[in-house]
Amino acid sequence: MSEGNILIVDDEETMCNLLKDILAEKGYEVTTTQKAREALELAQDRPFDLIITDLKMPEIDGIEMVRQIKEFGIDSIVLVITAYPSVESVRDVLGLGAYDYITKPFNLEEMFFTVKRAVEFHQLNVTNKKLIEKLEKQNILLEGKKRKAEKDIGKDEGGNRG
Repeated sequence: MSEGNILIVDDEETMCNLLKDILAEKGYEVTTTQKAREALELAQDRPFDLIITDLKMPEIDGIEMVRQIKEFGIDSIVLVITAYPSVESVRDVLGLGAYDYITKPFNLEEMFFTVKRAVEFHQLNVTNKKLIEKLEKQNILLEGKKRKAEKDIGKDEGGNRG
């Protein structure tokens, strides 16, 4: 079983391949693409725990990528990587809900630690949502049983008065 599903989006093929090799070696299932639009389609078609996207890309930049991921309701953690850091871009991507922002060249151990933490965070959120849904269903069932019991008690009390 894999450690998690990761989508890597970077217009540089060498970066995609480097990250894919490193993360696959650590047990992650990794999909790569060099096109942002293709990445959005992939993310809508199947679940990814983590989407790693470059900030500077030709079709859609990383800021717009984060925005569209959130707008489409894609339930994935987003990590933005860039060789061109700026205060504005950090503020923008984190403000849109990106999990973290890492500058290239990055320390591989730091990158792996951030990826591991992000995937675990996502998996905990998914588990939490499932537990909440289960509790809500159980609560609905209990409410129905409670109403039935109250109705039965009301009939018994009404029948005993006569």
